[in-house]
Formats: sequence, structure tokens, C-alpha cells
Amino acid sequence: MSNLLLFSKAIDDAALVVTSAATGYPKENMQDRRKVTSWKSTSTANQNIDMDFGSAFTADHLFLYHNLPTGTRVEPFYASQSNYSDEASAVDGFYATIGTGNTPPNLYMFFGPEAYYSARYWRIKLTNLPSVAEIYLVFLGMRLEITIRHDFGHVQEKKYKGHILKESFGGNRFSKRYYGGRKIFQYRWEFMDLTNQANLQSLIENIKGAALPFFMRTVNGTYEYVRLMNDEIGAAEVAHQLFNTDVLVLEEEF
Repeated sequence: MSNLLLFSKAIDDAALVVTSAATGYPKENMQDRRKVTSWKSTSTANQNIDMDFGSAFTADHLFLYHNLPTGTRVEPFYASQSNYSDEASAVDGFYATIGTGNTPPNLYMFFGPEAYYSARYWRIKLTNLPSVAEIYLVFLGMRLEITIRHDFGHVQEKKYKGHILKESFGGNRFSKRYYGGRKIFQYRWEFMDLTNQANLQSLIENIKGAALPFFMRTVNGTYEYVRLMNDEIGAAEVAHQLFNTDVLVLEEEF
């Protein structure tokens, strides 16, 4: 089992410029935190996704939820100039190729241990496209890692609502069977240290309490798109700088 990784910083507030956008697939779809809307290019020409954050923006990873074709090369860059004249690779020669080991829909690019970069302008460069590019969501920022401990509790289940009941203004009701269950993840920590508590606090800030969904890599290594369901979270200090937390309930976001 691995540590819990949280990817909660998206590009919601960035001004985007793209090389092209197909009708009905605008660039803004990469910022809406919805898995069902996407940006598409109009051709197989090289594509740039340029992001202006208005001020220095720090990141140690890039996470894409996508449908990029096999063979596509993905390269993250950062720059201090708006024309990207001084663009630099996030890591020298750092890129990913969609294919074996990097199959859709998830692409996680970690810039390396202790490696992070801060710049106002960021760019995702897509080259070698055999067909048009399609990206649903972009997460860029500092990943949050919660350390596994012996007392770590992890429960995964699926919740079925049974049926959906709708009622019209006239009082007519319509009920339909609900087949798809949402995955539920429950995490609780005992003796959490200050570093992990700070990461948990950063998560709450990034998702604006519990308003925004985010990606996580579970302790089993699978990627899930989830929403925090807690109205509030308690963390009681049970020893010097060690905390026990309430159970975090994370529900799958469709």
C-alpha cells in the first residue's frame, strides 16, 4: 500500500489561450471540474495550452483527465514572459508519451522529489498527434501527500440510492431505478503529525471547504475523482503535536 496522494489544485483561475478549439468543445471546459465536458483541438497540428495565473504559481506536478490518442507527446513548460520566449521544461527533457504505461483517462506527471517550479505562465505542449486532442480536466499545483501509519483506517464501499423520485408542480410523481452506485471512501487518522495536518488543511483550502471535487490516488494506487462530503472536520490534539481526526468521507463524482 502507498501513501494517499491528493490532486486538488486545478487551473480554475488561469486565463487560457489554446492553439485551436473545436465547435462545442471550448477551452473553458478544462476549468469547470466536470468529467463529462472537454476541450478538443480542430486538427492534428501541434497544440499549446497556455495558462496565465496573474502572478507566480507553484507546481510540482501535472495531472490530466483526458482522451489523448496513443503516441501523443505531452510536455509541461513554465515561463516568466507572456510570449514564452524564456520557456523552460518543468524538468530538463521531461515529457510523457501516451501509450503503454500512460493510457487514458489519467496522466500523472510528477516533476520529481524536491522539484517544484514557480512562474506566472505555464504551457502544456501537445505534439505528435495522430488524431485530434481531447482533454477534460487539468490539475496543476502542489500535490498533497498523507502519510500512511499503522493506525490508518481505510474503508471503501459502494452506495446505491435505490431509485430517483421526481415530482412535478402538479403533484405527479415519476420514479426510476437507480443502477449506478457511487464509491465511498472513508479515511481516519490517529496520531497525525503537523506536516500531514497542514496537507489536510491545504486540501480544505484548495477545494473551498467542500465545494469542489478533486482527484486522488488511493492507498491501492487507483485514481478516483471524489468530493468531500463532511460538513466539518475535527482534529483533536491527543499528544504533543499529534492529532486524531474525524472520519473523512469522500464520495465518487461522476
